[in-house]
Amino acid sequence: MKRRSDGILWYVVGKSRSGKSAFVNYILKLYKRVLILDPKADFARRPDYIRCDTKQQLFQAISENFTGNAKIAYTEYSREALDYFSKMAFAWLKAAPCAIITDEIGGITTAAQAVGGWAKLLMQGLGYGAHIYALVQRGQDGDKTMRANRTFSHICAHEPEEVDYCAKAMGIPAAEVPIMPEKEGKPIGFLQVRSGRIIQRGTLDIVGKKDHQRVRYRTAGKGQRVLKVAANGCLI
Repeated sequence: MKRRSDGILWYVVGKSRSGKSAFVNYILKLYKRVLILDPKADFARRPDYIRCDTKQQLFQAISENFTGNAKIAYTEYSREALDYFSKMAFAWLKAAPCAIITDEIGGITTAAQAVGGWAKLLMQGLGYGAHIYALVQRGQDGDKTMRANRTFSHICAHEPEEVDYCAKAMGIPAAEVPIMPEKEGKPIGFLQVRSGRIIQRGTLDIVGKKDHQRVRYRTAGKGQRVLKVAANGCLI
């Protein structure tokens, strides 16, 4: 079997409406095989996704598209559902590389070590070339295994009272953590971090007319330039 490239684990953190989903939508253009734990059914509603509301439906979708391209969204949300999702994701990943996205993962994990299928996916999935995006609302959310194995962190905007904890968890100065703007519609800050080093900072804004809006990422400061997404999910 051809050797696969090493996988990537993104830890995506920020409060509601801070840009987590915008980042996921921005990077999804990279992938043809996508499996999403989608408790709010944001992706399941889309016509290009196979919606799975039960374990049986997820098993069928994975089986029918085992080595082919597909976008699959699974809407059940519990620790049991995460365990099953993770086992199906690992099996699908072994067949061919894919992107695996877990939304609101902090609500169904604990601060302790990951367990079961989720632990196996985190600890062994990167060896099969998985690109995992784990979304949480706060820096203290999620399990130790996820935080220890992360390759990159995408830090969205936080409320002021959450800044210190986020900074400590990410190993960066508190002054660097983006703050949610007071007025809706204003550009929202973000950071990308690897091993305590900031590798990109900038803003997210929405451009275009109401019916044709799109997300745009730009560098911070003067002379802002529009950022593109690299194959590893980094904004460059």
